[in-house]
Amino acid sequence: MDPMARRSKDMEENPMLNRKTLSEVMLECSSTKFEDRCHHILTHIMELTQCHEEMLHVIKLKLSYFNSDFKVKFKSAQFKKERFFAQNKKWLDTDVMFPVFNKLTRTVLGGRPSLYFTRSSKRSKRRKTKKVQAQLSSDELVNVAQMNLRSKGK
Repeated sequence: MDPMARRSKDMEENPMLNRKTLSEVMLECSSTKFEDRCHHILTHIMELTQCHEEMLHVIKLKLSYFNSDFKVKFKSAQFKKERFFAQNKKWLDTDVMFPVFNKLTRTVLGGRPSLYFTRSSKRSKRRKTKKVQAQLSSDELVNVAQMNLRSKGK
């Protein structure tokens, strides 16, 4: 994890970066094109938050506000780093919070919660086993079933 990321007490999973850190990341990009710099900071934040492609829109939305403000302020500083940091000290000291994604983060929100296999109806069990059958060969399924029964002592 990035050493510049600070943890919030009430939201321990969400890294908070101040705008100065984000500006430094944006300005460390060797390209002078604004789009390339935006892409550079996006990849940096994706690595920091462990974001996967399905949730990329959340990060892009958070960064869009920062990028538009940065562009206006950097242009008003005549594209000079020192002048930019001197003129915008108060703005640069404020924080931006990003969500952290992990493997447990659900991509589909809402809907009925899924039940355990043993508590499911027969129809749901058939549907779930068909999915497994489609993914594995019959030899693999037999081997898995044998190993499972042996481990339970049956």
